[in-house]
Amino acid sequence: MSTIPRNSQALAEALREDPPVLDELARARIEKRILAAAAAPREARRSRAPIAIAGALALAAAAALAFVALREGAPEAPVARIHLYDVGAAEQRGTLDEGSTVSTGATEQADVRVADTRVRIGSASRLRIATLTADHLGLDLLEGSIHVAYRPRERGRERLTVETPSARVGWKAPAPGSIAR
Repeated sequence: MSTIPRNSQALAEALREDPPVLDELARARIEKRILAAAAAPREARRSRAPIAIAGALALAAAAALAFVALREGAPEAPVARIHLYDVGAAEQRGTLDEGSTVSTGATEQADVRVADTRVRIGSASRLRIATLTADHLGLDLLEGSIHVAYRPRERGRERLTVETPSARVGWKAPAPGSIAR
């Protein structure tokens, strides 16, 4: 029979099934403290009871907030952020929507970020964002050059396509544990 009270086990199990948005190190430290407090002798638990209760309440509140935030509706459409700059001086920043076109002059370059994917648009180039959804980024390179660093957040679910006047390139990240073909 386990020495951990049922309410602590339930809390630990709930955290494992639907963890709050914490980095792994913080989550491991919290779990370690909860399990250590539950396994401590009864006298030691009484002296730390107010702190343990406050910590458990704070953790439960954080878990509830994370649960509500994760469960609200469909995933948001990604945001394409642009940084257009002239080699000499001028800079522009903003966001782009699906269908937006970015043109660079002879001395300009632009960086477009969508989540963790980065697109560098070379000088004297024109790029249109054809598709901008949670699972697909479609780019039309109308003229010039681009450099793409594609880093999907959810492997196996996201894809990227780049169309040029002479070619079409598509890539879908393989699901974790699968073999890329």
